[in-house]
Amino acid sequence: MGVEYWQQQLNVHSQDMAAGSAGDQGDGQEHTVGGRLIGAVAEVFSRGRNDSGEQAVRAAAAHDSIANIVADTASMLPGVKWAVAGGLRAAILIDPAAGWEENVQGFGKNFLEGVALHGVTKLSGELTGQRAAGVSLSRSLLAESVGNFAFGAGLGVVKAGFAPESWYDQQGRFSLTCGLWHMGKAGGIGGAINVPAGMIASRLGRGAVSALGEGQVSSRLASVVSGVTAGFAGGAVFGGVESASSRGSFSDILSGMGRGGLAGAATGGLVGSFARVELPQQSRSSVSDRLAGSRLVGAQEKRLSRMAPSTVDSVLHPGTLEQGVASIGDRSAETTVRRLSQPSEHVVDEALFRRLNVSLRPERSLEERLAQLGGYQKVLLEQQVPRAGADKLVGQYKSFEDFLSRGVKVERHNARAYQVGANQIVIPEKYAASLDEVLKLRILASRQADLFADGSAEVIKGTVARAKLQEHPLKNRAHPVDLLPYIEELPDRTLAKRILILGEPNAQDPWHRQTYKPDFVSQATAGPDGTVTFYQQDRDLFARQTAYHEAGGHLLKYKVKLESELFDRSANVEKDGFYTSEYARRDHDENWAEHMARLLHPDAHAFLETAQAAPIRSAIMARALVKALAYVPQESQSPYQTVLGERVRYIQEEVLPKAQSRLVIALEKGSSEQKADAARLLGYLGDENHVELLKAVAQQSKDPVLSRAAFEGAWGKVFRGRETWTGYNETKSVSPDDARVDFLLEMAAPGSVNRPLAIDVLSRVGGKRAQQYHQLLTLSEFKGNKFNLALTLMEQIPEASGKETAFREALKLTGSDAKVRSNLAIRALWRAPELTRQAIDVLASDGLPSSEYYLRKYTHNSNPEIAESARQGLKKIAGEVKFATLTSRLATGDETSRLEAIRQMGSSKDMRVVRPLLETFASGTNAERMAAFRALVDNYPPNLTKFEASAMMRDDPKYKNLLRPVVERKLVVQ
Repeated sequence: MGVEYWQQQLNVHSQDMAAGSAGDQGDGQEHTVGGRLIGAVAEVFSRGRNDSGEQAVRAAAAHDSIANIVADTASMLPGVKWAVAGGLRAAILIDPAAGWEENVQGFGKNFLEGVALHGVTKLSGELTGQRAAGVSLSRSLLAESVGNFAFGAGLGVVKAGFAPESWYDQQGRFSLTCGLWHMGKAGGIGGAINVPAGMIASRLGRGAVSALGEGQVSSRLASVVSGVTAGFAGGAVFGGVESASSRGSFSDILSGMGRGGLAGAATGGLVGSFARVELPQQSRSSVSDRLAGSRLVGAQEKRLSRMAPSTVDSVLHPGTLEQGVASIGDRSAETTVRRLSQPSEHVVDEALFRRLNVSLRPERSLEERLAQLGGYQKVLLEQQVPRAGADKLVGQYKSFEDFLSRGVKVERHNARAYQVGANQIVIPEKYAASLDEVLKLRILASRQADLFADGSAEVIKGTVARAKLQEHPLKNRAHPVDLLPYIEELPDRTLAKRILILGEPNAQDPWHRQTYKPDFVSQATAGPDGTVTFYQQDRDLFARQTAYHEAGGHLLKYKVKLESELFDRSANVEKDGFYTSEYARRDHDENWAEHMARLLHPDAHAFLETAQAAPIRSAIMARALVKALAYVPQESQSPYQTVLGERVRYIQEEVLPKAQSRLVIALEKGSSEQKADAARLLGYLGDENHVELLKAVAQQSKDPVLSRAAFEGAWGKVFRGRETWTGYNETKSVSPDDARVDFLLEMAAPGSVNRPLAIDVLSRVGGKRAQQYHQLLTLSEFKGNKFNLALTLMEQIPEASGKETAFREALKLTGSDAKVRSNLAIRALWRAPELTRQAIDVLASDGLPSSEYYLRKYTHNSNPEIAESARQGLKKIAGEVKFATLTSRLATGDETSRLEAIRQMGSSKDMRVVRPLLETFASGTNAERMAAFRALVDNYPPNLTKFEASAMMRDDPKYKNLLRPVVERKLVVQ
């Protein structure tokens, strides 16, 4: 590829330039593959237009110019390999009209140019990364400007260096000095252009990557945005350099930058749609966690964090749990905690363990507990008992109702009812008597005798009692006094209104053996009425956990309806995760009870394992615990209230961020059902960042179920109650009612899937502002005078955006009546100054003479856009007056006046005069026809004249022959 090739390219370029300047030379064909494609697209949009040869040549040159910018932009995008960059550029610029030898040479030159452009891009990226890594100047605007200038200069130098005409002087002689001068000039221009263009592109690109990192946009969308911004900057440089190289004026350079930027943006977006932005490694592993504010737990992570003291109500529900929360433990201690690893690898410092561990109180003696139990009343107990042969029918019951009919019956028994505080303990009399015998033996066996009082009665009684106790069939059964400590330990013992202790198995076990496990045996059950039933309960290690499972688990779930529903959703999201027992997998109720029992377990390790392994479920159960701890009467509080409060606080501070992180991941990657559940859960467990995420999902999701779930989640989080507004009000400085309306208006935007739902909710929010916006959004359904209602809302709604919406609705109702439109605009000027711009635009558009006063008043407004619109309106009014005057003179004046009117019509450049001039040509005197013909030919586009004349000839046959000379542009005067 020698000097001959460059000379040849220079000659071709010179010929193309000459053809473009002459306007009557050239073949009107594009000389690049990319230009041909662009021309084909342009032809589709301009079908039916008959361009002249000069216009065709210019269009072809423009298409080739855009193709060059597209090729340049594609080759310098960072997501493309160097070989692909060169090959892509060379392929786009192949000349379909040239021979293979020319294309081989051109392909090589274009390939190298593409590689060079790509190299500049890559080098610039590496230098930028080095500056960002080690130089403090990288944070300054100067460093960014220098980097952008260097990148733009590099692109300009490459473009000038590969341009053949750069290396020849005006006499056509090869000149190294000339080439270097052109490269320097192009580099300076490219650098100057890329300083602002690069700044804009880099900020938009970083915004896309940041949004990807926060989970707000998809990887593909971020890639498209990054490609568009990078392509715009590069295209602007190429377009500006090309215009400057062609000795264009400053306005030409700006125009070239605009065209090049648009072409480059389109190219970058297209290339970006086939790639995906990758986050830095440190960000990629924690995208969702950063959005949730999560501090992830890892086996290698040993960083320490301070758990600041706070009350449970301020941590979980600010402003709602004032009553009784102050009694939830001492919050004065600050403790440093070590992060947890996986549940089986807990590493907890001693201070934290002490705070979260329950140190059980020494057991009271049996005599003390018996005294606490007190006396009893005799009652009649209705008890379910199994029918004979119920076990033999297992597998044959069609439904639970069928089982109740054929498997159980109800018997009545005498029973005792002990009242201990808020709890009633009921036990059948026969079983109670047997347990009393065992209790007496236990009391005697536990008494300490004087070992030196040989043969004393106490020693003899104790020995006999121990012997009888070992032989008693109920020796291990739990007496009511054995369950008293476990009931006292519950977060809210008032939930267990009735505790039933039975000596027989659960009569419903046959049904459970059919529906769950063949060998299943119930330990205890709990019902929504507050009844907890123990079946043949032993006094062993599991008695406490059974009480926690039933009374602290099931009964609490029955009470907290909201948390119960949300737990079921959280269990669905975590269904493939941790379970503390196989029984927890049976259903959502057992899932809750099993895990709640572990959260209440005295051993801190059991609590920590469950909280960390099941963060979403634990976060929900912690909210339920807050309600239990906050509202329980003081006399019914657990002796371990302080520790339980610390556990709740630990979940809020250390576990909740992890739960939020998992919910964000589920919202992105879960099944359809899990996504919807995650959206609703984020509405309860998330923070303000998650509200924005939910709003985006509600507006953008194509899944109507997910979209509604996200809407409900955001509404529930931000607007459910006043407690959730504490922080929001401080940052937004708006009342909850205003924020409710703002949210619903956003969700009710035109085209939103949730628009009907948002409008419906808005009708129930209350308040004058909500009512006004509801009337505005449902204006089409209003039965009265819609126009008057729109005017009223325009004047009464306080925000400018609402006024503008009402104004536009009123405009729609005016139809095509310009006078009514103008009156509406004038009213807006007086009653709603916020709409001055919109009102002036209407007056200027209609151009009625009656509006002249108001337009003239605003021609010197401080807002330049308003002033310019007013001036344009005055021009239109003047044009209307002139048009009316000229048409009147053309219709009624003498011949001299008519000829002058025709001349002025021609010079007015008003497209409306074309038809009157055509009518004059068809029916006027010879002088008038000649004047009209010249006015049309000299001042108006041929296509417009031809179109109007053809329409008149088609609509009225009398014009068929009369207007033919105008169509053919041949004057025939008789």
